[in-house]
Amino acid sequence: MDRSVSILNERPDVPPPERERLKQILLVEDDPGQLRTLTDLLLDEGFEVTTCSTGKAALERIQQLSVGVAIVDLRLPDLEGPHLFAEMRKYNDQVRIIIHTAYGTFDSAKAAVNSGVFAYVEKLGDPEELLREVHRAVRDQLDEYADQLESRVRERTQSLTEANRRLQEEITERQRAEAELQRAHDQLETRVEERTADLQQVNELLLKEIDTRKNTEEALRKEERLLKQLLDLHESERQLFAYEIHDGLAQYVAGAKLRLEGVLKQHPIEDDELRDQCEWSLELLRHSINEARRLITGLRPPILDEQGVVAAIDHLLEDRYQNPDVEVNFQSSLSTRRLEPILESAIFRMVQEGLTNIRRHSQAKKARIELLEYDSYIRLKIMDRGRGFDLEQLTDRNFGLHGMQERARLLGGVLSIQSEPGKGTHLIADLPILERSEAIRQPSTIPLSEEIADE
Repeated sequence: MDRSVSILNERPDVPPPERERLKQILLVEDDPGQLRTLTDLLLDEGFEVTTCSTGKAALERIQQLSVGVAIVDLRLPDLEGPHLFAEMRKYNDQVRIIIHTAYGTFDSAKAAVNSGVFAYVEKLGDPEELLREVHRAVRDQLDEYADQLESRVRERTQSLTEANRRLQEEITERQRAEAELQRAHDQLETRVEERTADLQQVNELLLKEIDTRKNTEEALRKEERLLKQLLDLHESERQLFAYEIHDGLAQYVAGAKLRLEGVLKQHPIEDDELRDQCEWSLELLRHSINEARRLITGLRPPILDEQGVVAAIDHLLEDRYQNPDVEVNFQSSLSTRRLEPILESAIFRMVQEGLTNIRRHSQAKKARIELLEYDSYIRLKIMDRGRGFDLEQLTDRNFGLHGMQERARLLGGVLSIQSEPGKGTHLIADLPILERSEAIRQPSTIPLSEEIADE
């Protein structure tokens, strides 16, 4: 029996593909005589031999074939040994490389071992030494395979042991759950009996609860009317504050700015430092006028009372929502008639809050606002294509959204919120139409002076 076959038969657990690989020998030798001699020697041992005479050819073969051992001459005409060995291991990290050379020295042997070769054999030595190293290389790979196989078996055994342990735990848990279920069933039977006995008493209490609920609903209606009045009063106070800022602080600042500009035109200042101080003062006055205008618009924009909610929303988009990163489209189908001031204020405040949320949280590039009129109600839609959010995570801390829902509820309407992560947000408010009543019409104007409006 060939010795290669005998070695492989020592390990019957090695699968056929691995056996075939270990029988494959790549022989790289540029001496034709040595090539024939070594080929015959290896064939007699039962190995299958592939030969080549250059380093380049050896790299091609190592990529094409699955070999167990490579016998390589240290000096080839095209590639030096260490470089060739490193390249060969790139393509086949399992191959055992045996150097076979007639030019060996202690330093070259040491360098070869350091480069990762398996063995170093001189050509002038006994051919049996080369065969012993080939057999040792095969056994080394068999041992490595056996170690890997043993490791996999050990891991599989551990896995099966753990699975069995979990199964036992599941069986125990199921038994415990069945016992708990039986106890729960018994308890349920007892509770049903007790509940049946209590039904008569509950019926009596229910009649009392109905009376209490009627009283509570009446109290809630009174509270809702009060909240509407407070909301109306809040808007009136906003309008009053805006009026006082306009006729007080804003007029004084505008007058100071005009007076200082007039003085500078009539009396040019030659001192650079003094002129810079005056210009800086003028700039502060301009900023103050702009801030007064922003406060007046934020409290209650005059255009809301003068021209209605559609014009106020247009003004809001032009004046306060200039954001180059977000494109906002507004469409309205409202008729030309005016609505009740409290309804117009609610619509405007909802749009304000919706745009604030888009600007702060949505990261949207596009948004859309629709104000649609139907027979008996107004529908406001605020939609964006931003990041959206999970409705399950909506809490009482989301004051803006809850405030919008409360405004809609107080007016007899409803606000629905539709959103998913990554799919944007839709706010849809349906509000019953309230016609504008002359009897409760609010003062309609807080005219901005030409000076403040132009700044």
